[in-house]
Amino acid sequence: MIKKIIADGYAYEANGSVYFDVEKYNTDYSAKGQPYGILSGRVLEDQLDSTRDLDNQEEKRDKSDFALWKKAPPEHIMRWQSPWGEGFPGWHIECSAMATKYLGEEFDIHGGGMDLQFPHHECEIAQSTVCNHKMPARYWMHNNMITINGRKMGKSYGNVITLSELFSGNNPQLVQAYHPMTIRFFILQSHYRGTLDFSNEALQASEKALKRLMEAYEWLAGSGVWGLEFGVDPALDEKVKKLIAEFEEFMDDDMNTAKVLANML
Repeated sequence: MIKKIIADGYAYEANGSVYFDVEKYNTDYSAKGQPYGILSGRVLEDQLDSTRDLDNQEEKRDKSDFALWKKAPPEHIMRWQSPWGEGFPGWHIECSAMATKYLGEEFDIHGGGMDLQFPHHECEIAQSTVCNHKMPARYWMHNNMITINGRKMGKSYGNVITLSELFSGNNPQLVQAYHPMTIRFFILQSHYRGTLDFSNEALQASEKALKRLMEAYEWLAGSGVWGLEFGVDPALDEKVKKLIAEFEEFMDDDMNTAKVLANML
């Protein structure tokens, strides 16, 4: 992929490393309606103010350029032979290479956390577009952060809860174990772009709500209603049709599972 990007004139070698020419890409693809920053809405000039100061910045033609291949220092564990010397691939190009190999040059949905939207996914778009001559994904879905009792979850805060701990209850922050379906139900009650706050109270409320929903399902399944034409009961027929229509409407609206479940409950 790096060879193709260099051949097309959108990358350059410097001291054994290879960098993507963001300014050239932005100039050429802005004219095509696909500037660098198309995903996050950031303007390239504004992005320079927030660019991190990393090693070997002096090798770049521009501060906004990013590494496709890095020359490996003597102490670096990852190192492979390449046309530019011994080194390792940049973080962004690894993802584009894997996605192209396993999902194809163009695929439907690319997911990830909101913190990856810029610069990681912007870089993926740019390099994949140059290499494969098409946008890599049709839809980009970025989920928001997880909090625990209102505080961001992170190792530095000492408040991480793993899925296995949620299932077993083996965590001092948990008062009980939770069934996997309860966790799934709890997650789906929030929109994926909204903040998800884990707490025992919220999980227990989800447990009760799921129980009510499953009891209603079991009653319907045992009553024989599923085997009847809904037209037998005009009121029920209209209610079911409305629920189905709204289900499709809410899911078509950026996969709004929160509205779907609220409607069902």
